[in-house]
Amino acid sequence: MRYVRQHRLAFAMVCTTLVLIAFGAMVTSTGSGMAFADWPRADGEWMPERALSTLDGFLEHFHRIIGAAVGLMMLILVVWAGRAASDQPWLRRLLIGGLALVVTQGIFGGIGVRLELPVFTSATHGVLAQVTLATFTVILFALSPRCAQNPLVEAGRLRSARKWVWIGLVALILQTAFGAIARHSVVPNNHALWSHVVNAFVVFLLLIVVSGVTSGKLGSSVPGVNRASRLLMGLLILQVALGFVALMVRRDKHPENIQYLWRASLISAHVLTGALLTMTTAHLLALVRLGAAPAPASGSTR
Repeated sequence: MRYVRQHRLAFAMVCTTLVLIAFGAMVTSTGSGMAFADWPRADGEWMPERALSTLDGFLEHFHRIIGAAVGLMMLILVVWAGRAASDQPWLRRLLIGGLALVVTQGIFGGIGVRLELPVFTSATHGVLAQVTLATFTVILFALSPRCAQNPLVEAGRLRSARKWVWIGLVALILQTAFGAIARHSVVPNNHALWSHVVNAFVVFLLLIVVSGVTSGKLGSSVPGVNRASRLLMGLLILQVALGFVALMVRRDKHPENIQYLWRASLISAHVLTGALLTMTTAHLLALVRLGAAPAPASGSTR
């Protein structure tokens, strides 16, 4: 039980990051990204009146505040857990990487506001959110008591599972990139949209393989793998259903979208479920990368 308190902070940070992504999705879905044209302040203030009196101001400003809270939690975790991990340089690097990601993501968000939300900065901001969440999920596992348990698994099976989970995670990030470009384009980008739709079927089949391979090869020997694989399948089915709904109700990026909160909420649910898929796949990666070790070859000597 080495990192008990740090693990609690990491859990709170991951939960807050999910809230941050939900707010970010609503900001984009309602067209509220330019509710305040300045950054890091808003209307020249740290707590502008419109943040409490208008919906677009509330969504945008509290998205910024939650983002700052996540960055602060990550900074505290780097110092707190980093000091305790003096004999684990890999964990220190992971923590520093998480901090670098959340800072970079925040900078892209701020620059995007100053440049009036070009596609490049907005899409990069969205993709980095998913990469940051995946990294935070691995950090959460690394600080958990479960990480200290490393059941031995036949090396070939472990390598195969690790490879497939990595492929699945990369595919999800690429899928996020296509979706982010389509969502943040003021002029409809049909190429990005239909690339996102077509790639969704590829990712769907790929994650079925990932779930089957990891559960089949490691489910009986690595605690948590079967549960994570089942969760992955459940979220995948939900995401496909929400994807069809989002495709039917989506509109171009425009501030007038805030009048249709039901539509924005459905699309944002699709984005949030995608984040949960990324998080679950990252957790599966942590299980097979940090939560298991290759067994010595038969006949080897110590």
